[in-house]
Amino acid sequence: LATSLPLITDSIVIDGTTQPGYVGVPRVEIDGTAAGADANGLWIAKGNSEIIGLSLTGFLPGPMNIGGSAIVLAGPAGGTWVRGNYIGLHASGAALGAPTVGWGITSGGANLIGATGTRNIISGTSATGVLMDGTGAVVMFNRFGTTPNGLASALPGQAQGTGVTVRGSNVLVWRNVIANQGGVFINQNAANATVQGNYIGTDANGTTVLANPNSNSVGVLVDSSGHLIGGSAGVQSNVIGGYGTGVMTRFGTNVFILNNRIGLGADGVTNLPNQVWGIGLLSGGNFLHNNTITASSQAGVMPSGPTAQDNLVTTNTITQNPGVGIGLATTAGSRNNLVPNVFSQNGGLTIDLNFGDGPTANDVADGDAGPNDLQNFPIITGAAASGGSTIVSGVLDSTPSSTFIIHVFQNTGVCSVSGRGEGQALLGSFAVVTNANG
Repeated sequence: LATSLPLITDSIVIDGTTQPGYVGVPRVEIDGTAAGADANGLWIAKGNSEIIGLSLTGFLPGPMNIGGSAIVLAGPAGGTWVRGNYIGLHASGAALGAPTVGWGITSGGANLIGATGTRNIISGTSATGVLMDGTGAVVMFNRFGTTPNGLASALPGQAQGTGVTVRGSNVLVWRNVIANQGGVFINQNAANATVQGNYIGTDANGTTVLANPNSNSVGVLVDSSGHLIGGSAGVQSNVIGGYGTGVMTRFGTNVFILNNRIGLGADGVTNLPNQVWGIGLLSGGNFLHNNTITASSQAGVMPSGPTAQDNLVTTNTITQNPGVGIGLATTAGSRNNLVPNVFSQNGGLTIDLNFGDGPTANDVADGDAGPNDLQNFPIITGAAASGGSTIVSGVLDSTPSSTFIIHVFQNTGVCSVSGRGEGQALLGSFAVVTNANG
């Protein structure tokens, strides 16, 4: 193209699969390089359209940052289906050696991006693969940042922006392969986003890291309230690995992070290390349940910052992290419920209050302040067999005249390298009430 294409104001079907010789690979390539910076490719202002089987390259943003999208679905009309396209790749499937598109697809309205068997390959994007505005959009079965077969990075060693950015409401991100510098970004304007069944940071098998991470990169970054990451075990679970942090709630509350594999491959065996944390909780009132969190360098879960309070972190399996199981940064808030979880084979403490300073000593009547109020831990004073049962005795010195729940765990195999024990199997829980002296 020598210039940007004109705005399309009527519903339209653009079908590259009708070209002679088409066998699942685009035969029509639209190259916007000669159109200059800030040019857009296909710009459609009417809903109920289709874009099928094209290759689009050479649409990069310029200094004004007002263009640079391969496909723009403008306005709230919705009903447009985009499938079977190569965006940022030649029609041959080859990459161009550097990002060639700013935004792959910019979408307003309830549009459908991708399909079973006719996925889009969206690679070589400098900003984001798909930007979803509007309400009710679906992004499904696409591959971001990879070669067409999904087994290698399209641009090894290079950043490719974010895979999917969500700014709208009720957006579903379903069963994509996302190997970009950032996986999914749910920004401050989004509402009720659902992210399920994706391989984020990996190849199409969910067992090899393809992302080009740094310590600040995030697999799923959440900046607003009321979203679902994962869901029921199985097809709704996300596999997330190869980033600085797997999932981070930077702002917002009521974010449900359920049944995901963080740092663990789809085969349930292969580690996909995250360089810093498995899950970072920088905001409060969020829910982590039934996740498997492994291979995190510093901590499996890390509440950090003064708004990181009232989080519920329960029934997760936190294992084989080189760092601690759960760490609370010195700036973290209070009332984070961190039990019961299954902890085993972690390199550091099971739960580290004031992360980085080692075991936090108990104090009389638990009057000190800090993350989770530097809660005192119970001390086991004895364990003895009696009539086929084991009687465990202990003492808790904590806040006077208060009720606490004590959880008793069993560990099998090797002892924790921290020397403090872990919590591999929950044996039981019971309530205790401290007296006036604590």
